[in-house]
Amino acid sequence: MASRESTGIQIGLILSVIVNVGLGVTAFIFQKDIQEAQAKVKSAETARAEAETGKRAAEETSNKVKSIVGAEEKDDAKVLDAKFEEDKKNYADPRVLSNPEAAGKLIYHDLLVAQAAKLASLNDQIAKANADKVVQVAGKEQVVVVKTGEAAKSDAEKNATVVASTQVKAAFDAELAKIREAYLAVEKKYSDSIAKIDKDKDVLKGTITDLQSKLAKAEKLYAESKDMDTAGHQDNFEWSQGKVTYINQLENTCYINLGRDDLLRKGISFNVYPPRVTNVHKATPKGSIEVIDVSEAHVALCRLVHSELHDPILPGDEIYTLAWTPGQHQHFGINGFIDIDGDRVSDRKKVHDLINLYGGIVDAELDEKGSVSGSLTVGTRYLIEGERPNEKSSEQVRIGFSKIHGDAERMRVEVISVEKFLKLVGYVPRTVSAGGSGTAARKAPPKAAPGAAGADAKDSAFKKRAPAAAAPAAE
Repeated sequence: MASRESTGIQIGLILSVIVNVGLGVTAFIFQKDIQEAQAKVKSAETARAEAETGKRAAEETSNKVKSIVGAEEKDDAKVLDAKFEEDKKNYADPRVLSNPEAAGKLIYHDLLVAQAAKLASLNDQIAKANADKVVQVAGKEQVVVVKTGEAAKSDAEKNATVVASTQVKAAFDAELAKIREAYLAVEKKYSDSIAKIDKDKDVLKGTITDLQSKLAKAEKLYAESKDMDTAGHQDNFEWSQGKVTYINQLENTCYINLGRDDLLRKGISFNVYPPRVTNVHKATPKGSIEVIDVSEAHVALCRLVHSELHDPILPGDEIYTLAWTPGQHQHFGINGFIDIDGDRVSDRKKVHDLINLYGGIVDAELDEKGSVSGSLTVGTRYLIEGERPNEKSSEQVRIGFSKIHGDAERMRVEVISVEKFLKLVGYVPRTVSAGGSGTAARKAPPKAAPGAAGADAKDSAFKKRAPAAAAPAAE
């Protein structure tokens, strides 16, 4: 019994082992198939992933190409073809486009090559231009370096100038304001002056007409005087200036018809000539008198300085002096070395004092050092000329003498010697007396007889550089 149970168990175990082995083999076979299927699935998934990656790469490449050629992602092949045709027209070599076969084979690379060639040519031109520019810039850089320092200095100076300019502008604006104010004042004054001128225009026209009339009369009188001087007085002469109206032989005095209103001065000397003398420059005086008192308008007391016994001074005799003219100031010039008494000492001051005594005016004179004071004018009547300079004289004296003498010639001023001047003014040294009794009495003159020369003597006196119409008649 036990043996049969053990055999059953053994058989059961054997069957169990066989079943387990079979199940194991089956499981092993199925497990291998599963693994192979899984490998195939994995391989398919890998292929699918690679396909998707290739697709994405192709899409990226397509989009990149589209982007390069300027197309959008949505554009299809037709749009790209149209774009390419347009680019060929714009960028392809014209020589290639002229050949249809070559144009049909063009790709974008050919367009790039054509543009690269064109760019290379342009780059060559630019490189050459840059090389030329580098040479110019190199020279300019050196100048810039030099000028940089100068510019810095100039900036400092400019800043200082700006400050100064600001100050100057402020001062200028202030001054301009003053000028404008002054201008307005002047403009107002000018407007007032214009108004006054317009108002006085008619008055001035009348004045001009009157002056023109007077000028015509003056020119006529001048012409008549000139004609008379040429016709009747070719020789140089002077009319007498007055007359002796009364003689007091006891007191050695006389009266003349000249006085205060004739600008007569005390101390003036006259030469005395016979009646109706016409050329006192050449005539010999019969005596001389000196004014000692000017008491009335046309009366003066004189002392007899010199009178000849055989030809005494008488009433009616005419008197004349070179340095004085009734009612006028005679003008003189003094030139050269003046020596009156022969002592070789200059007497220029004495001659000057004589002219002043007679009421004359010295327009120009040469002093002992050669300095010239004043100048001759057309109104100068006489040039009193002494000794001319010699080789021992200084150059300044010679130059001064020549200048005054030359001016006299140009202005037709009459040149006279010192001796002639002294003679015509009746000069007699104070130490000389010709019968005079010293100080003359101061008595009033007797009344002149009817027809005697007196108050009308001034009208008949010699006028400057022109003779009177007629000499006064003797008593």
